[in-house]
Amino acid sequence: ISNNRTPPKPTSLVDKSMIRKDSPAEDESLTLNESDFQKQEWTSTWSRFLEPGEKVEFCGLVIKKAGLFSNKRRLLILTSTPRLIYIDKEKMVMKGEIPWSDSLEPLQKNQKEFIVKTPNRTYYLEDIEGDSTVWVENILNAKQALSNS
Repeated sequence: ISNNRTPPKPTSLVDKSMIRKDSPAEDESLTLNESDFQKQEWTSTWSRFLEPGEKVEFCGLVIKKAGLFSNKRRLLILTSTPRLIYIDKEKMVMKGEIPWSDSLEPLQKNQKEFIVKTPNRTYYLEDIEGDSTVWVENILNAKQALSNS
């Protein structure tokens, strides 16, 4: 990393599969190999929300919709166990978890919005980047990997 470059935001220092389109880490001049220290810093920032041995598979900012006027900005993390947890990034508090089950069903509502159906509740989410497809695909891949194990 050159000295005149602002380091990437902590949320962008993850596996290449988790780097979002507008992430500073996508810049050609910064490779993840050059940012090992920052990657460790990112991991330690969010590891408090993970179970022992659990890893972040995918994450990003979403708007969690509840009712007509309640739209909360959250960091949504898909973990390796798998789990879906959502965090208030400003307060650094885990606000909840979408319960994982065989009947969990992610659905793309439109380009930005997606739904995660569980037996007892439906979660309405909007991807900040406007690409709900990546969430649906990653959740389906996690379900498939779990059923194959």
